[in-house]
Amino acid sequence: NPPGLDTEDTTSNSVSLILEQGDQIKLQLMERRRIYTDVLRRNTFSGHLLFAL
Repeated sequence: NPPGLDTEDTTSNSVSLILEQGDQIKLQLMERRRIYTDVLRRNTFSGHLLFAL
């Protein structure tokens, strides 16, 4: 990349939810926002079970 050309950005966020079996969540980007990937389509999303109720 040429010096001074910003081609990569990273962001992170988290939320904790109390969900029950069968519950669904939906993630939605704000208007005029996009998620970009590279030619290898690298992008990640993960969820974690904190504890079973």
